[in-house]
Amino acid sequence: MQVFEYPEINPLSLNSLPSEEISKFPAFQVVYFVIDQSNNIIYIGATSNLYARWYGHKLRKASNLRVAWLEWKDTKSLLSFETYLINRFKPPFNRIYPNNTANEFSKFLTTENEAIELDTSDFCNWLKNNESFKFVSGIGGTHSYRARKEKGNYWYAIKKVNGKIHKQFIGKSEQVTHSRLLEVAQTILQPPKPRHKADPEVAMHSSGDLAEIWEAIRQLREEINQLSGKQPVYKL
Repeated sequence: MQVFEYPEINPLSLNSLPSEEISKFPAFQVVYFVIDQSNNIIYIGATSNLYARWYGHKLRKASNLRVAWLEWKDTKSLLSFETYLINRFKPPFNRIYPNNTANEFSKFLTTENEAIELDTSDFCNWLKNNESFKFVSGIGGTHSYRARKEKGNYWYAIKKVNGKIHKQFIGKSEQVTHSRLLEVAQTILQPPKPRHKADPEVAMHSSGDLAEIWEAIRQLREEINQLSGKQPVYKL
């Protein structure tokens, strides 16, 4: 499936355990919800092994929590589904990502209601009908940028770095692939290359060379005219 419709779920109705019962946590791929004693969802995550993940979790030592989970077998859509759930429930311990977001780990663009797989015709059509999206990359989002369409069907990466705007060409809609987005993320922090002005001395030599060429042409025309019996023509 290239376009994935998110299911409607109620985290409070899912299988759950008190957070201290870590030894009973499942060791398979899930999206999980950390819920406080007032039934507020305070954190949402995704992992290939909840048992192993919870050992190093930042909320493990907190008290009066329980953890609910939903098994999720489709690895390709795992992180995009996590992003959708975070945006929907807005847990206080998660970072909220805007709609129309793609990232370096998942080949899906997350919109308000669906996930669209990158490098497909569906994604190319989405690009042609929309103006921008965010690409999240790097630790803490340091290499993230806004992809924006300009001049018809051309996409550019835009990022503000140290108060200055960095802008880099990505490609036409059909060239905006996951690998290309990653490639741009690796260089978006680099300052734009300065445009070098022509060296005056080089320009002078170039002009002199051109004058010599025109003079050689004039002389050649004059010789041809003399051989043919015509008057010299000096108009160039």
